[in-house]
Amino acid sequence: MNHPIKHVEFVQKYLDGIFAEDVHAKRVMSLANGAVGVMTGASLAVSMIGQSLAQARGLLSKHAIKQVDRLLSNEGIVVWDMFAPWVAEVVGARLSHPLVCSFCLRRDGIDGENLGLASPRFSDGWD
Repeated sequence: MNHPIKHVEFVQKYLDGIFAEDVHAKRVMSLANGAVGVMTGASLAVSMIGQSLAQARGLLSKHAIKQVDRLLSNEGIVVWDMFAPWVAEVVGARLSHPLVCSFCLRRDGIDGENLGLASPRFSDGWD
């Protein structure tokens, strides 16, 4: 078995373990393909993600680019709906009471959002 195909299968199983109960199987497969394309090509350009996906899966670039384009324009994939299971996977049992903080940062006229993750350790019963 080819190494890139093993990577695709690994990412597919990993994401399926996180989102199996919340996201349709075909959407999980699309997310896995997009993730493999990004990791293989180290680019966020749609065409580069598609070309990298094609290389990793042995597909024609034209079809892989179309898959990535459809993934990114799919209104059925709502990032915030996937946020809770993703945070649960990333944080896991490491933090008993995770606290996610969101704040906006304005720098040089550019707005941006940042997320912070902390485990508060207070003597007020949070432990």
